[in-house]
Amino acid sequence: MIKGLCKESLFEEALALLSEMEDNDCLPNIVTFETVIRALFEKDENDMAKKLLW
Repeated sequence: MIKGLCKESLFEEALALLSEMEDNDCLPNIVTFETVIRALFEKDENDMAKKLLW
């Protein structure tokens, strides 16, 4: 689902879903974070991507 949101450039929704996962003790793995970060960089959303890296 997160990959689909990123593919459609719905990054706010993807980040909200990540947050909701964490709130429900369903911790995203490295593949999930890499998917979001890579999509953000590809769409020149560098500031958002950097926030996830820190």
